[in-house]
Amino acid sequence: MRQVFSIYLGGFHNNTRRELLQKLKKSKHSKEFYYFGDIDYGGFKILRNLVEKTGINFVAYNMNLETLKQGRNYCESLTLIYRKTLEEMLEDDLLNLVAILLRYTIINNEKD
Repeated sequence: MRQVFSIYLGGFHNNTRRELLQKLKKSKHSKEFYYFGDIDYGGFKILRNLVEKTGINFVAYNMNLETLKQGRNYCESLTLIYRKTLEEMLEDDLLNLVAILLRYTIINNEKD
């Protein structure tokens, strides 16, 4: 049976939450860290911020193409500013793990 420990960060983490995550990572029971957030640039920014500030290689959980396609009926068209932000995110090495989602969103002109 797989055991899961979940923490709700409520958006961007603060110093206290960051320290907790880092202590958990250093513990002998630490395995993998997953991040689940919105499949939009806000969610991607939070993911990037977590990786950068904690030093933990988070895995994007259910932030994949299949999940995005399932919610397609709820998507909206991109604004020019939103598109530009996504294009800039494509150049960010820390966001390589979600690059396929960024490209898909830009090509299909729709956001979650």
